[in-house]
Amino acid sequence: MFGAFLFGKEFVIILSNGTEVIIKPYREKDTKEIVRLIHRNFMGVNVKDYGEKAMAALSAMHDVNWFKGVTEYAHVYVFGMKIKFYWKTDMNIKME
Repeated sequence: MFGAFLFGKEFVIILSNGTEVIIKPYREKDTKEIVRLIHRNFMGVNVKDYGEKAMAALSAMHDVNWFKGVTEYAHVYVFGMKIKFYWKTDMNIKME
């Protein structure tokens, strides 16, 4: 069970465990952070299956200019979360 709400240009989904997932349209200022996330995934996750050399080469090809090119033909959205822990404190993952 979850609730979904539209606030301006943000779409908020509240999951049954209290996690709020915020979905926003991509903005150019998000580019560097998105590319950093892609590189982190290549070098932290995919490297286990494909090796460091292959993932370093793939990371080199997936730069800011590559991602900006993707946004010219694809719909891109940015996801973030607000997580409520068991002791009812909030942790915000920064979204601008």
